[in-house]
Amino acid sequence: MTIVAALLLAALWRAQPALERSTAPLAALVVLVFLASCIFTWLVGRRLAQAASSSVEEPNPLAAALEAQTRARQAAESASQRKEEFLTLLGHELRNPLGAIVNAVSVLERLPSGSADYRAARGVIARQTEHLAKIIDELSDVAGAASGRVVLRRNLLDLAQAAASAVALLKRRSSREWQLELQPVLVSADPTRMDQVLANLFGHAVEFTEPGGRIHVNLREEAGEALLRVEDDGRAPHVATEDLSLTLARRLIELHGGRLSAQERDDGPGARFTVRLPAIPQPEPAAEREPRPPPAPRPSRTARVLVVEDNDDARVMLQRILQAQGHLVSAARDARSGLDAAAAGSPNVAIVDIGLPGMDGYEFARAMRERLGNGVRLIAVTGYGTENDRQRALRAGFDAHFTKPVDVERLLGLIAEA
Repeated sequence: MTIVAALLLAALWRAQPALERSTAPLAALVVLVFLASCIFTWLVGRRLAQAASSSVEEPNPLAAALEAQTRARQAAESASQRKEEFLTLLGHELRNPLGAIVNAVSVLERLPSGSADYRAARGVIARQTEHLAKIIDELSDVAGAASGRVVLRRNLLDLAQAAASAVALLKRRSSREWQLELQPVLVSADPTRMDQVLANLFGHAVEFTEPGGRIHVNLREEAGEALLRVEDDGRAPHVATEDLSLTLARRLIELHGGRLSAQERDDGPGARFTVRLPAIPQPEPAAEREPRPPPAPRPSRTARVLVVEDNDDARVMLQRILQAQGHLVSAARDARSGLDAAAAGSPNVAIVDIGLPGMDGYEFARAMRERLGNGVRLIAVTGYGTENDRQRALRAGFDAHFTKPVDVERLLGLIAEA
């Protein structure tokens, strides 16, 4: 259009002598108006093209917000579904031992205490209570692993030795045939957590393998990884059956930088679980050293023990256990009574529940330190077993931290050292 306007101006200039004086200015004005309209049209078109281009390249804020809202809703629905599945799994895990305990209590109420069935029922209660404690510990560990609160204390670990030890423990309690092909492979792992992984993984295989069935464990190094395979010949399909123990094993393996996979066996009934972990090259063999002689056993002695626990059953049972070991035991239901008993008896060990009414266990520990200094060993007992809980107890003045239910043998050993 600009070219057309220029041509019109040139033609008008050449024809100016032939035009009348009154007509020439009008014609020039018409051409200038036409030229201005052309320029205006071009500018408007360019602006519209830029706007269209930017609308394609730059996302619409409303559309982006709607898309983000959709993704957030889908993530929330997925999390809600996983929570429901987890609670269903947890309910199933808890009902089995609780059902056995209820039945055993019913047996105890109906039989004389000296009968064989009575003793068997007591054994059932003891085993299932231990199982419940394990479920609670695993539930806490699963939550910690999912939220990143599990702290790994890594060390150099021979995975073959750890696997052999885990199998040896299960052999005592199960009538399965074990085939082990274990090559030494070193990994960087938390020994306690890796023992937990192996126990849960092997225990899952035992659960779905009939008595007399076969479980094959193979360990070797492959492409810089420790490759552990666990195969069973269980009849029931259980690859998709991921219980709490297997869920925890998977999370802990992932925290170690590894992965866990499961498949149905293609050479017969059963399942195959495969663990892959980063392997560490074997070090050069070190020169042999003379073994150190074992330390001489410390003689046991009577301790003056104060038990502060508001749960009457727990307090009485712990008191009887300690008295059976020959210790002098005093007891209190709350912190104030415990401080009075400590002032009267000067204990050298105090076992204290954290969740006491009124003054809690932390305040009690600080008060005991102010009154008796370091002359008493303070042992915390609590239902909260995270690392933060342990550190809080130590900061309050406790020397040791136990999670309920208490490991009695470890507790007695700690008292013997006081």
